[in-house]
Amino acid sequence: MIGISVAISKKIKNKTDFFVAGRKL
Repeated sequence: MIGISVAISKKIKNKTDFFVAGRKL
C-alpha cells in the first residue's frame, strides 16, 4: 500500500516537473 502511494506521488511529481518545465519555455 505504501509502495503504491510512493509510485503515485512520483508520477504526480513528474507531471508537475514537466508542467513547470513547459511553462519556463
